[in-house]
Amino acid sequence: MSLINDVVSVAKDAAGEVASDAWITVRVKTRLAGNALLKDSDIAVDTSEHVVTLTGTTASVDATMRAAKIARGTRGVERIVNHLSVKTA
Repeated sequence: MSLINDVVSVAKDAAGEVASDAWITVRVKTRLAGNALLKDSDIAVDTSEHVVTLTGTTASVDATMRAAKIARGTRGVERIVNHLSVKTA
């Protein structure tokens, strides 16, 4: 099963500055790694022009949605492209 989402979200800091693509990628990866629901996931994160693309696999639809929510909530992210799929047994 594959779940593809294209979500728009703009996040700037208090000074109105948007984070760099490299910072966004590191921050999203760190936040994903720290989430227990995603421990069995294999997620690659790519950021270009503040658009985060998630690819790989998760253990469940809930985990796929959680990964997208985490990325969307990261400062500087303007859009999410979710190409995660759920692992099948």
